[in-house]
Amino acid sequence: MMRLVATALAFLVAGLPLAMLPLPALALVGAASLALSLVGVAFRAGPVIVAGVSLGWIAYVIALAATSAGLHLASAIAMGIVSFLLLETVDFAGRFHRVPLPRRVIAAQVRWWLVFCLAVAGLVIVATSLATVVALPLPPPIAAALALAASALTVVSVLRVLRV
Repeated sequence: MMRLVATALAFLVAGLPLAMLPLPALALVGAASLALSLVGVAFRAGPVIVAGVSLGWIAYVIALAATSAGLHLASAIAMGIVSFLLLETVDFAGRFHRVPLPRRVIAAQVRWWLVFCLAVAGLVIVATSLATVVALPLPPPIAAALALAASALTVVSVLRVLRV
């Protein structure tokens, strides 16, 4: 069952950028993303899933840059949540492979994932709203330093969640 859910999520990660902007180049990157993700799902291989999701994000960034329509908050939240759920589902399936789990354990895990996704989506919306209200033109060096600090904080947070 978990593989079926992970497969559907892999199709979403690869397909969202194509839904935004159907281009042959994005289709190629999306196909590579889907292929890697499906191999990762089949073998419950975390690093392969991460590579597939990363290619999906590359396609998403290309689609955003090519459309130049500005911020797509809903698609960014959707892409983040689907990526998180794909990684978590494959990790869960790998950890509990061939272990008989009661339905209430799986239901509790799914509830935790949903609550986490809703909380993160809410925080993103609040943070984006605050950033829009408080937006100040910053000199490029300060803006670059802030972006670097935010990126480092994100990487540290992800590593802490993954317990690396």
